[in-house]
Amino acid sequence: MIRPHSKGNIGCTRIACVYRESLDNYVKQCKHDDYTQYLWIEINLGKENLYIAACYITNKELNYYSRFGLERDDPFIDLCQDILVFEKLGKVLIMGDFTSLKILKY
Repeated sequence: MIRPHSKGNIGCTRIACVYRESLDNYVKQCKHDDYTQYLWIEINLGKENLYIAACYITNKELNYYSRFGLERDDPFIDLCQDILVFEKLGKVLIMGDFTSLKILKY
């Protein structure tokens, strides 16, 4: 099981990924954001790697962002920057709950 570690009890979002123990040599967490809104998992496919972003991004209407002094677009900006890095290393898959998307104005 992979769970990101946050800086204390920082927020209400949590992500976990469960996989078979026999895959330990192929699956690892390679990055997470400090506010546990997404984590990156690397899967070794032999000749190339697959990088999966598992996301649960808090709705922009909640006070979650103001409580921690975050801009409401920060998770998306950080995620986009990570995509640019990981797509150079292998294939990229993004999955999860992008709750904030329902109120984006652009």
